[in-house]
Amino acid sequence: MSLTAKLQSKIGIPPEYYEAATIPLSKPARLSFSCGPAPFQLFGENIRRKLAAAEHDENLLLYL
Repeated sequence: MSLTAKLQSKIGIPPEYYEAATIPLSKPARLSFSCGPAPFQLFGENIRRKLAAAEHDENLLLYL
């Protein structure tokens, strides 16, 4: 996770996992670093979907 995807988000207001998957990019990726909660939530949604596809419990904390 390089935090260069430019997902729009506000610090202190993390989106839900599923919401993070619908956030548009604010600028082309990999041009500069931008920190916020959305990339981490998107990572969580990605893992949740992979767990669901493998028919595992979708709870990320239990998985970790």
